[in-house]
This record gives sequence, structure tokens and C-alpha cells, in this order.
Amino acid sequence: MNGEIRSIRGIVLRTTESGAGGRRISVFTEETGMSCFFISRGLISRYGAGGLLPLCRVRITAAFSHQTAVVTQYEGQPLFDVLNITYEELRQWSYLIEIVQLFFPEGERDSHVYSILCRAAETAAVKNPSVTAFTAVVQILCAAGYDPSGKETAREMALSEEAHSLICALVCYSWTGAPAMTIHSDVFRESALFLDRFLEKVCDVKLRTSGAFSI
Repeated sequence: MNGEIRSIRGIVLRTTESGAGGRRISVFTEETGMSCFFISRGLISRYGAGGLLPLCRVRITAAFSHQTAVVTQYEGQPLFDVLNITYEELRQWSYLIEIVQLFFPEGERDSHVYSILCRAAETAAVKNPSVTAFTAVVQILCAAGYDPSGKETAREMALSEEAHSLICALVCYSWTGAPAMTIHSDVFRESALFLDRFLEKVCDVKLRTSGAFSI
């Protein structure tokens, strides 16, 4: 097989079917940011499909050429059970994935975003998956240069003091050793609706998954 052989690690965002029973996976890697890989049907039969689920941490060896990267070996580790969450929660994590793919296109490296994704997926195994995904969205928007916690933005969009305080707390959330937060459902919903409006007005983005957190 032609191409430079390299090993990288990352977190799986999407998996789609590709030719001849293979799959194409989108992985946010620590080394290069968003990257796409092709995995053959034979390789999936050998190593299993469980490690290719969204939000699995994966270590990949691939042959890189100018046009594509073909996986020759991989090992995946699920960080939390995405098969055991509700449809609504799955849409919320899809919202997060859509944000990452929009604001950090292929080849744009950001180790902070990689860290947020890994910590969020690990946290979702033990804490509320909805709040965890929302926290990651807020922090990844900040990493992209769009801070939703600004006082002027909150004032212009008539965000309540409680919801603004929540957004500010999520921006600063440290993931490791952070105390538990009590979040009222009405404040969370208001914050979610605000974030949808923020994306449209400030970021000029309309997500396919818009409204996922405000149900």
C-alpha cells in the first residue's frame, strides 16, 4: 500500500458507509484536528465496529496519501455508552458534533478542543449527558472565538440573570474536580434557546440540530 504510514489518536465524531462495505470515519485528532479515514470491510470484521461509534477514543494506524488516508489498524475505546442514551440526548450530542465540524474544519488543529471532547465524553458516563454536551458546546464555541457569556450579548438578547450566570459557569467549568451544579430546567431551557439564537445572530449559523437542547 502506497503512502506514509503514521499512527494517531483521536475521538470519533461520525461514521458513514462507504464503498464495498467499508466505512468512512470523521475523527478529531490531537495531532491534526478533524481528519477523515477510510476503513475496509475486512478490517472492520477483524477489529470490530464497537470502537468506531461516535465519541469513542480511537488509536489509528493509516497510510496517508495526497487524496485519502486508509486505515491499516485501529483500536477503539468507548468513553460512554452512546447506545444507551435517549433519542433526545443523541440529538444533543449530534448538535455538539455539528458545532465541531462547522467551526473546526478538516486540518485545523486545536488540542484544547480535543481535550474538551475527551473530557465531555468521559464525564457523560457519570453525569447528566444533556448538561455535559451543552457545557462542551459552550466551551467549544469559546475556543472558536465566539464567547456566548458576554454581558452585552446577554443584554441585547434579553437573557435573564440566572441563565447568564449559568452560561458563565459553563464557560469556566473545569471538568476535573468541579463541584456539582444545581440547574433548574427552566433556566437550562432558556440558556439553550439563547444559544440557538446566538449561533444564528452572532455566528451566522443555522444548525440542522437546532433546538435539540430546548425540548
